[in-house]
Amino acid sequence: MSAIVLGVRSVSIVYSLFSVPPSGRVRPALFHYEQNRRSSYMFFFQLPLSEQVVPYDEWNYIRELWKQWSPGFDGAAEIDRFIQSATPEGHLAAILGYYRATFQPELNAPEFAEWNDASTDGPPQPTLYLHGKNDGALAQIWPMGSRQNLLKDQRLSSLTTWATSSTWKIRRS
Repeated sequence: MSAIVLGVRSVSIVYSLFSVPPSGRVRPALFHYEQNRRSSYMFFFQLPLSEQVVPYDEWNYIRELWKQWSPGFDGAAEIDRFIQSATPEGHLAAILGYYRATFQPELNAPEFAEWNDASTDGPPQPTLYLHGKNDGALAQIWPMGSRQNLLKDQRLSSLTTWATSSTWKIRRS
């Protein structure tokens, strides 16, 4: 989301690149079962119970969710870093708070209203959205929907299905 907001807020950025489409452009995908199933964790995070379930059994919820999102990718190191950052007092509540504010705008701080609007609208620059072929987090209907919505106002320059999962790593040769 930070890349989307940065793309919207910065006039010096000529092109935008991100792996998660702007939320407002793809919200209709949640009405499709395939995406709703993949996004069920977002709805679960609305419940206070999630603060107890997520870290339970050595953070198994996150480990299983990661397997679903990125089949075939060993995310053990990334999960360990997540656990380290989520463990201190109040950190998990803050992480879940992001998801809660997504569906409950009244939870957003008023001083961030402009930034929240920017993350919904998407950047005005030509945008390249990359989607993993085996992406377990976003159904193929998601990028197609965003492509359709962005193309009608000429903001999406290309839609590429690339890589094997929703996890992106840049490697230098």
